[in-house]
Amino acid sequence: GESSVHNQLGGICYELGLLGSDEDMELAKMHVKKALQITEVSLSETDIMTAESVYILGKILSRQRNFAEAKKYLALALEMRRSMFGSLALCTVEVIENLAIARVSLEYSKHLEEIAIDDPPSTADAAAPAADAVAPTPTLEEQEQHMIATEEEAAAAEQQLDEDSAVKALEALQANALKLDDEEEEETVDKLFDLALRLRLQHQGEKHIQTAHCRVLTGELHWAREDYQEVISCLTAALDIYKAQLGAKSEVVLQLYSWIALAAMCIPNFSEAAAWNEKAMLLVKSVCGDDSWERHRIMVDKVLILQHSFDEGRVDSKTPKPRAKAVAGAVGETGEW
Repeated sequence: GESSVHNQLGGICYELGLLGSDEDMELAKMHVKKALQITEVSLSETDIMTAESVYILGKILSRQRNFAEAKKYLALALEMRRSMFGSLALCTVEVIENLAIARVSLEYSKHLEEIAIDDPPSTADAAAPAADAVAPTPTLEEQEQHMIATEEEAAAAEQQLDEDSAVKALEALQANALKLDDEEEEETVDKLFDLALRLRLQHQGEKHIQTAHCRVLTGELHWAREDYQEVISCLTAALDIYKAQLGAKSEVVLQLYSWIALAAMCIPNFSEAAAWNEKAMLLVKSVCGDDSWERHRIMVDKVLILQHSFDEGRVDSKTPKPRAKAVAGAVGETGEW
């Protein structure tokens, strides 16, 4: 009937949005919005298709750095997933993580705008490739390798949770993560991230790829606060997991090498930065190619490190400080990272 046709059309638009989200985010956003318009005709807010469309739209908006709009859609997606799957479900935790990052990124972007008004960056600073550090993104194939296993492990772990720990986790979620607004303190976001990691460890364990991703998200939070030593701690913990799960020659591993090098450069600890940059240099040719932009960027980073290492004891405003990117750019099309 008409309802079935609406469902099919909405599903097609939703799939087109997923397929296009990595190539043309504006077109992907259009398809997902169309899916929402179609499904709202025949479906309720508790329908999975509607909920997923809202979530994907929020992630696309984050990747476009439209954090204010992203925050609205992700907050709605959180309410819908809590209603449909419960507060302890891993898919709910994923929305919490992305909502927190959108909120932090929004506040950080406002902070950068204030700085730009008071102290416009020089041409040299604006052109520095180090400012374009990109959060690691696994390929679609790498994500798919773990999707089925993730769902099975989550279902099994859910059955093993004892009542006491489940109640405590739920209370923590309700207290710290479910009513984010612009007036909240950093402490609330910290509690939220600690909780997300704790649930990852409880459901999936220390060695799971999504636990690694949770650590990367936490690293991005510290990057926004310019706490680079904590960035390194988070990313090195994630690095061991990615090596074990995806292989030592994965593009994700390469990007983490580069990101850790930049964090060390910002401390500044140029000897440590040089060591991590060398790891990236040894890997980039085989992973990305000899003429790739990634190889060029890593070589430029090497020059910057050498330049500043001549005067390692001096810390001044010229020390390169890469800006944090929106975490949504680190999340794959399926949201199963």
